[in-house]
Amino acid sequence: MLHKSPRNRASLKDLRDDYRCIATGAIYTQYYRAHRGEIGEHNSSIKLLRCCRIFPGLTNSSLHKIVCTVLEGPGFTQLVEELAKENISTALKNVFMVESVDLCDCFDTLELWFEPVTGVPNRYRFASIHPLEAIGIRKEFITFHSSNPRLPSPSSEYLSIHAACCRIAHLSGASDHLYELEEHCC
Repeated sequence: MLHKSPRNRASLKDLRDDYRCIATGAIYTQYYRAHRGEIGEHNSSIKLLRCCRIFPGLTNSSLHKIVCTVLEGPGFTQLVEELAKENISTALKNVFMVESVDLCDCFDTLELWFEPVTGVPNRYRFASIHPLEAIGIRKEFITFHSSNPRLPSPSSEYLSIHAACCRIAHLSGASDHLYELEEHCC
């Protein structure tokens, strides 16, 4: 496990995710550069990582209105209120690290989600409308864990709601309409 005390809140997600992409295991380039001697031999690739949000930070934009409408319909009013908080976009329970813009974009556009594995906390099966290997994922399951027990894993509630939204969007054919709305408002 890679360890180093974070200097700010933003780096807590890096520490929690062990300075690695949750999908591929790639080591965060900046961490590798700073700690090359401490890391030693490894089989992981070294990549730039980006923060992926389960739910976007909401403001008074058109996207905010769309997300609120979609979530309030089935009764997620409390979630909408929670997401409206200023710091939700960087809250540890709402973020994880991935190695590519493509993975983050697939997650944001409801093309990639995590299906909970029954009976195993924080374990999920990758699910996508694309073949997993085509988007750079070479494994079937992910188990979120923290290198520090005081740092929470991504919220299972948030991930379950995101997965439900993905399934509904694709089964109903609404995903094409959502893409059009996003293009017009963002």
